Amino acid sequence: MKYTYEFFKGPFNLLMIKLPENISLVGEFLENDIQNSDGVFWLSRINKVLNGEINSLKLGGNSCDLEICNDFTKITHRYIEDENHSCSIETDELKN
Repeated sequence: MKYTYEFFKGPFNLLMIKLPENISLVGEFLENDIQNSDGVFWLSRINKVLNGEINSLKLGGNSCDLEICNDFTKITHRYIEDENHSCSIETDELKN
């Protein structure tokens, strides 16, 4: 991954990730939507876009909505009301 990150134990011994501020919502997505599932669902959808099976895909999780495109994925947090409620990350970086 080209971004710096650090794993740590959060409240109730939950695994959390610290990411650069400009992609911090990726951590919210990983902690709230991926951590509570096996991840296969999300990875298979990302792969369909990266492999060209479909052009793009919009999905919603527990707290975040994703708009997956071949080059970038936009992550939007449904429950944050300030201006920093979305971010973009390279789709291949999100996969890795």
